[in-house]
Amino acid sequence: MKGKKLLIAFFMVIAVIAAVVAAGNLMQSAGEVGEADVINPIPVEILEALRGDITEITNMTAVVEAKDRVSVIPKLGGRVERVAVSVGDGVVKGQVLIQLEQKELLAQLKQAEAGLALAQAGKGSAMARLDDARANLERMEKLYTEGAISKQQLEQARLQYQLSDPETVNAQIKQAQAGVDMIRTQLENTVISAPITGVVTAVNVSAGEMAGPSMPVAVIMNLDEVEISVGVVEQYINNVKVGDKVDVRISAVRDEPFTGTIKTVAPAADQMTRTFPVTIILQNENHEIKAGMFAEVALATRTKQGVVVVPMVAVIDQGSRQAIFVVENNEAVSRKVELGINDGQSVEVISGIEVGDAVIIKGQNIVTHGDPVVVQGGEK
Repeated sequence: MKGKKLLIAFFMVIAVIAAVVAAGNLMQSAGEVGEADVINPIPVEILEALRGDITEITNMTAVVEAKDRVSVIPKLGGRVERVAVSVGDGVVKGQVLIQLEQKELLAQLKQAEAGLALAQAGKGSAMARLDDARANLERMEKLYTEGAISKQQLEQARLQYQLSDPETVNAQIKQAQAGVDMIRTQLENTVISAPITGVVTAVNVSAGEMAGPSMPVAVIMNLDEVEISVGVVEQYINNVKVGDKVDVRISAVRDEPFTGTIKTVAPAADQMTRTFPVTIILQNENHEIKAGMFAEVALATRTKQGVVVVPMVAVIDQGSRQAIFVVENNEAVSRKVELGINDGQSVEVISGIEVGDAVIIKGQNIVTHGDPVVVQGGEK
């Protein structure tokens, strides 16, 4: 009987030990599960949504053009004797570009000058004949008064005086002078000069070739200033003013934008494009901007005042909607938003965000709705 009691006591001790071990294992498992369920907060940066003004920037692509571009066309046809410039040369107004041959014109000038001299010499003889005819007419009038000659003889004397009028000779002199002047003008036209100060961008003839009024022999551009023309649609044109400053990016020259000035705003739309041409001027003293380069114009087309504005980086595209994450009670909360105009850096929020909301501007691409977050940097 005593042995039976000892056996029962032994099994009871074993049962207690097993229960203690099982309870310990259960508590350890529960602790491990609790630790696994803990999620560390995601660090984010925030910026408070503010009310302010924003100007919409519309980017337009255009081609750079020289402010002044002249195709030099000869007034006179002839053989090229000398080409005095090359492409890339800087020239000033009046500088000789091309010289045409003058040999034939010089010979014609000598002939015309000889004709002029002959006409001028004839004027002296004509004046002498006029004096003789006048004296003869006065004598015949006296004789007619005395009855010594007939009326017919008097009329003949008058006719002789009228025929001696030097106006005929004067007309011949004027004609000869006009011929001389015309040839001298043609000689001047054999010297083809630069009509503007600028840079030679094309030379289309060589010495020995024929040039004529049908083809430009050279092209000169003034690149001290360059122009860019863009077409603005009618709903924005009244927001564009002459004198406004415009950012113009020409990637072929540098990454930083140039500052241009609006020179002209057309009062009527182009009939083909139905847009209003706007011309922008850029200073280009170093000639680093070349005609024909592509430019991107950032044109301010409209402005809104007193609207909710946030950085564009805060906006998340979620397919069918756009959203912005804000911090509420240390959690990331997704807000569906309706957006308005933007200036390339900031954007107007029409609905979904209120002034004072803590907008996530860093970490917004890795959080999801309801994630715990901790604000690090930005505006807490």
